[in-house]
Amino acid sequence: MVARFLNGLGIGLLTATATAHLVELRAVSHPHKNSSIPSLVATVVNMGGLALGPLVSGALAQFVALPLVVPYAVFLVLLVASFLLVALVPETVTRPETVPAYRPQKLAVVPTHRGTFFSAAAGAFGAFAILGMFTSLAPVFLAKDLHENSKFVAGLVTFAVFGAGTLAQVALSGLKPRTQLVLGLVSITAGLAAVTAGVFLISAPAFLAGGVLAGVGIGLVFRTAIQMAAQVAPPAIRGGVMASIFLIAYAGLTVPVLGLGVALQFVSGQLALSVFATVILVVSLWSGVKMARKLN
Repeated sequence: MVARFLNGLGIGLLTATATAHLVELRAVSHPHKNSSIPSLVATVVNMGGLALGPLVSGALAQFVALPLVVPYAVFLVLLVASFLLVALVPETVTRPETVPAYRPQKLAVVPTHRGTFFSAAAGAFGAFAILGMFTSLAPVFLAKDLHENSKFVAGLVTFAVFGAGTLAQVALSGLKPRTQLVLGLVSITAGLAAVTAGVFLISAPAFLAGGVLAGVGIGLVFRTAIQMAAQVAPPAIRGGVMASIFLIAYAGLTVPVLGLGVALQFVSGQLALSVFATVILVVSLWSGVKMARKLN
């Protein structure tokens, strides 16, 4: 638990800072080029990493000895290599002569763009809440209802959902942002309906197809949210704005799933999933409509 807590701290520090750094590196190297490229790269590598993690870990846990050791050793080697590469990347901000004392800060929000920020944040929250629901529900559904206990299969199912979101962002990057957002919301709606049907009917194809459809929508909505937040954030607080968006997104990944876990102690899985999916769908559609009004 301590190790997981430390990993979580590292992830929180890295994702927001790296996203802001990507935006700034692009602005310095290509000041007159398309500003959507950094947000695309950031969301693709975020979701791509979330996709590859379960796939690689599931394969190692299934086919290699020491399943609780080998996956961590493999990723540790990759992290060391990443550290060496990041050490060579140039700084994009001027460091103060004196480092200010640490003090907790509020969410970094641009006062003149509060509506844009909170609609983007709600979109990120809803998208990651669906991811959290699926990743927590999938292993239980596979093992309990389908009697499939393979760790590799569980990892493969999760990979399919995250991978669909990653591929959708790349394949549809040429479309207008509003079109991507609409497609994302339609995919999320259809995907949640199919996942719920798969659980009620104990149908693996419906469950997996729904997960992939929802994954496509999650990728598109999350990318739109990151792009909107990056565009309205002044350089001086861009890192803080990105940190705020990721904080809210990861809250969506964890808090609703805890609520789902508590609900499962008192009601059936089908009922809990139905209520959860309905609430998250309402949040996603509300934030999507708000974001669409801000897009051309």
